[in-house]
Amino acid sequence: MKKLTGVVAKRSRRRLISEMNQDFLTSAFRRLHSRLLAGSRRLIGDDEAADALQEAFVRLWGRRTDIREKSQAEGMLITTVRRLTIDSLRRTGKLTSKEEIPEADPPPEDTLPDLYEQVSAIIAEKLSGRDREILLRRDRDGWEFDEIAEHFGLSEGNVRLIVSRARKTVRTIYTNRHG
Repeated sequence: MKKLTGVVAKRSRRRLISEMNQDFLTSAFRRLHSRLLAGSRRLIGDDEAADALQEAFVRLWGRRTDIREKSQAEGMLITTVRRLTIDSLRRTGKLTSKEEIPEADPPPEDTLPDLYEQVSAIIAEKLSGRDREILLRRDRDGWEFDEIAEHFGLSEGNVRLIVSRARKTVRTIYTNRHG
């Protein structure tokens, strides 16, 4: 009986570790999704970028038992999406194996503080207090959706919707003002 209890405990421990690994991967994917998609989209287009992200998640899902930390999941996800994007560029002939990946031109450093001030002003002026706090906790402070939901007493889906709408509002106002 004692041996049977040890086997059950070992299986329970493995299941718990597997669930933690799944959480690391899904959390990293949710958090990095928009950034990874935007980066890949700049190089290979909308449909190909979405496919690259899905493929990366599927590949890493098969390796989820190897993931031990959240940062490891993030690194593996970023690397996999980057490699899939490069592969797509090579397949379409936009990149040969010896060429460097084209880099997006960063905005001049002297415009970043001005941009930050403009976006901060839009957030302060145009968003309601609750929406502003939710957006800032997510984008500035790096809170997860579930943490924000618990803090404000909302569902996670509702928080995602509020963040999405707040970002869209800020983007629309900024674009209308600055072209």
